[in-house]
Amino acid sequence: MNILLLTSNYPADDIPKDLTSVVHYFTKEWALMGHRVVVVHNQTTFPYWVYFPLRFLKQKLANKTGYSFITHKLPERDYIIDNVKVFRRNMIKPAPRCGFTKKSYDQQTLKIKQILELQNFTPDIIIGHWLTPQLKLIHNLQTIYHKRTALIIHEELPLIQRDYGSSGELYLKSVNTLGYRSKRIKEVFEKEYPWVKAHKKFMCYSGIPTSFISTEDRNIKYPFMTYTYIGTLIERKHPEALIEVLKDKKNTNFTINYIGDGPLANRIQTLANKNNMQSKVQFHGRISRDNTQRILSKTDCFIMISEKETFGLVYLEAMAAGCITIASKNEGIDGIIIDGHNGFLCEAGNANDLKSILTKIENMSVLELAQISQNAKNTALLYTNPNTANRYLNSII
Repeated sequence: MNILLLTSNYPADDIPKDLTSVVHYFTKEWALMGHRVVVVHNQTTFPYWVYFPLRFLKQKLANKTGYSFITHKLPERDYIIDNVKVFRRNMIKPAPRCGFTKKSYDQQTLKIKQILELQNFTPDIIIGHWLTPQLKLIHNLQTIYHKRTALIIHEELPLIQRDYGSSGELYLKSVNTLGYRSKRIKEVFEKEYPWVKAHKKFMCYSGIPTSFISTEDRNIKYPFMTYTYIGTLIERKHPEALIEVLKDKKNTNFTINYIGDGPLANRIQTLANKNNMQSKVQFHGRISRDNTQRILSKTDCFIMISEKETFGLVYLEAMAAGCITIASKNEGIDGIIIDGHNGFLCEAGNANDLKSILTKIENMSVLELAQISQNAKNTALLYTNPNTANRYLNSII
């Protein structure tokens, strides 16, 4: 099958490493299955004057969101990554927080058409990730190739009216299948646009490498000896909640691992010092996924109670290692983690709720914890990269 995928984000050696690679995890698997995949990365660019304030605000924005911002115009380029052909093409936008012009859409459609002609590639299906600019480009290409289309929605805040005006509903209705990155995103989107409930739809969950699934029986018992947090150290992820909740624990022989970096590192260190926990808190910084998995294999309890979490692959990685996993209620992983079955769900950012959950766990037997650990691994097995990529494709063809 010839798969054309349009996206606003795609990994490359000149793009910040903390920008998501989630789309590549799917395309890489499709290429391994024998499909021919062409990716067009529609890279938003701005007039040069926009980049000047961005350079000054870059760190402040990164501290708030947890993501890096590109502060210069990237060159257009063609490259291959894991047998996937990628074509990055710039698409100019007059200013942030506004839509693209008709001229930009027409020019980008022509660029994509020329790429496909040069590659002798006629798509069997056209997929887009992120609403803008993919929705309009999908509509344009559908009128040329008359093939099935799918759009994967990552945004919790619907932007159709802002970016597409009155034409947005027409474009959206022309898409054959809608995918949602989380249950919450689906609920918010369908509340804003009730008529999309009639669309063919599926949950577009991410996956993890099959090698991450632990084959060992975890002998997890309370009191836990090792807690781990993985993520950027920023406000909305509430990394300091671990220290706030664990500072009064009678058991003093535990370790808290922080994997990741960010502006709250000093605050967390100060909080640890204030509570005489400096010997218990270890900062690992940004490390590879393989090294992260090695730490998780020795972790009893994984905790991240962040807000505005689109999905959270780290939860699946922790579950794959058999950790007792505590995640955020009503966020991206809710629906995969079932409270009390394969992990626990806490109100985002609520340290008191987290304390109550740990008290509940404290009263559970070794057998109950072992069952939750095994259930977590069984769930993670359903969400390996090959399984999620295959389900994705079957949902849209």
